[in-house]
Amino acid sequence: DIEIVFRKVTQNLLFNIYSITSDIDVFIAFETMNNRGKPLSNLELLKNRLIYLSTKFNADEGERIQLRKRINDSWKGVYHYLGRNKERPLKDDLFLMNHFMIYFGHEIETEENLNSSRARRLKSFYRDNYEDYLLEQKFNLKNLQAEGDKKLMINDVNNYIENLQKSVEVWFGLYNPTLTKEYEDEEKLLLDKFYRLGLGHFAPLLLICYLKKPNKATRLKLLTTLERFAFVSMLTAYRY
Repeated sequence: DIEIVFRKVTQNLLFNIYSITSDIDVFIAFETMNNRGKPLSNLELLKNRLIYLSTKFNADEGERIQLRKRINDSWKGVYHYLGRNKERPLKDDLFLMNHFMIYFGHEIETEENLNSSRARRLKSFYRDNYEDYLLEQKFNLKNLQAEGDKKLMINDVNNYIENLQKSVEVWFGLYNPTLTKEYEDEEKLLLDKFYRLGLGHFAPLLLICYLKKPNKATRLKLLTTLERFAFVSMLTAYRY
């Protein structure tokens, strides 16, 4: 066995060495090198984008380094919770989309999206546009040089990643109530029923509710009401 390992290391281990010249953007190179036919998830792209922006802020080098460390630590925590249940890992882009809805939803609600069938239209709008909003409209170089409210500051990134990390812990609990110590038995039972019915449109509502940390009575009342509504909605959705 030792000879096999030795042979593999000395004869079969190959390295690809990429020499990056100073005129090549290493963050764009990262995205290109990782494009292997299977695109990177939006969560991976967002991390790369935020780290890239951390090098461009007009701030002390120490502050930029601390921001990059916080981004890396946040993503480490996010992926820990998304993959914590090995038998039922959570989809990273589904989490990112729902977090986007509660964090940036108030910024993109326009009259065009608020007429008839509001909830359904907004859900579709978020699903189809959240990637573009995060990567092309919010976290980009142009906003670093913008004026007024549109100007992107280090605190904006700090607040976002802090909320993202808090949210993923709640997200894990919603989909894995039996593995969450903070919930009591009655609450775990209701959340488990909800999971089997399908969280669906209720996921962002539950996420923001639990982030606000209401008392137990309020949580149980909300869960009971929504579980009944979800059950009736499921029954009436079928066509006979």
